[in-house]
Amino acid sequence: MSNNKHLNGYVDEDDRDDTPPVHYPTCRFCGKQTIPVAPYKSDADADEAATMKCDCYDAQMYRQDKQKKELREKNIVKLRQNINSISDYCDAHNIKLTPELCEIVTAAGIAVIDGVVLSSQFKFARLRLSLSAGSKSAVVIKATYSDGTQFEV
Repeated sequence: MSNNKHLNGYVDEDDRDDTPPVHYPTCRFCGKQTIPVAPYKSDADADEAATMKCDCYDAQMYRQDKQKKELREKNIVKLRQNINSISDYCDAHNIKLTPELCEIVTAAGIAVIDGVVLSSQFKFARLRLSLSAGSKSAVVIKATYSDGTQFEV
């Protein structure tokens, strides 16, 4: 008997579905659904995208909070880089800035970033470090050597 299933409208094909599932973005606060504009890996990714674009009050507060956290993390990375450059300055002036002292200065800088304190000052043997909230950057670090030379980042 010959194989004539295809003549009856029945075609032997793989039942595999190669198309990825469609995830519909839904705001996690108000439930507003949007049309998917990109392929999302999961429902959580789709919901995050919808929440970031939604105009409801809770989504706006969520966006602001998330932006503040991202800015804080970027400022902490920049603070650590600036402390490393201060460490290089100290090495050039034969001042030993230990990792423990760097961690203390970093903690003080994070307190300035978070608004817990407005400024902080450290005095070492021949060096004074001042950390303060800046208008152009989150933290301004000013190093003053005993001979009056200053270094600011």
